Amino acid sequence: MTLTDFVAGSYLSEEERAFLWQEDSITGDLPFQEDRLAMIRDVGFQDLDVMDITGRAVTQQERMLEESYRHKTAIVEDVGIDLWLNWVECAEVYGRMFAERKLLCLRIGARKANGAPYGP
Repeated sequence: MTLTDFVAGSYLSEEERAFLWQEDSITGDLPFQEDRLAMIRDVGFQDLDVMDITGRAVTQQERMLEESYRHKTAIVEDVGIDLWLNWVECAEVYGRMFAERKLLCLRIGARKANGAPYGP
C-alpha cells in the first residue's frame, strides 16, 4: 500500500488547527508524523517507507494559486467572487503552512505482515 497524507508539524498552532477545521473539517487533533505511523502499524502494516514530500505540497499550492488567478474570470463567473476569494485564501494559507513546515506531506509505503488480515 502507498498513500499520501499530511500531518501536523511541530509548530502548528491552535489557531491554525482551527482554520483547518473551519475550512476543510480537518480534525483538531491532526496527528504528528510519529502518531500517524503508529496508527498504520497498529492495523498490521510493517516495513514503513516514509518520504517527506512537503516541498511538492508547497509547489502544488503555488500552482493552484497561480491557476486560480489565471482562470479568475471563468471561476468567478461559475462560482462567484466569494468562493474564489476563499479558494485563494486557502491556497495561500496552506502554502504558507507547508513552507513553514507547520504541515508536512508524507508518502508512506507499507505492507501487511504475511497472513495478517486487512483491518484492525
